[in-house]
Amino acid sequence: MPILNITAEDTNRLRKVERGWYMCEITNITAKASKKGGLNFMYEFKVVDENTTVKDRYGYRIIPSEYAGLHFPIMTAALDTTREAIEASPFDTDELIGKQLFVKFADEVNPNTQQVNEGVPVDYSPKSLPPAV
Repeated sequence: MPILNITAEDTNRLRKVERGWYMCEITNITAKASKKGGLNFMYEFKVVDENTTVKDRYGYRIIPSEYAGLHFPIMTAALDTTREAIEASPFDTDELIGKQLFVKFADEVNPNTQQVNEGVPVDYSPKSLPPAV
């Protein structure tokens, strides 16, 4: 019978991030086909803040390609730049991997299902500009 090794990191990927602002690192960005024919981009954020009990937990944000403008808050915060500096050219999302930024996690209600999603990334701030809490 095959052995399944479950690590602490595997467990932390399933644990919710409590509401609040945390220093995070973008660890992965994947793009998968959506039902509407476009792509869904999934950003993976790992909490790297040393002063919190949620360190090493993960949060995820999915953005459909048809709403390209919704990527700007993440991109500008991760690169510590302006929207104008990146909006007029193609952008390789791999440039964001390993970048650190502040991420605000909060509960979010899905407008279609009214389901409450807990600990969802909802706002972003550059590493050089800690948010006022």
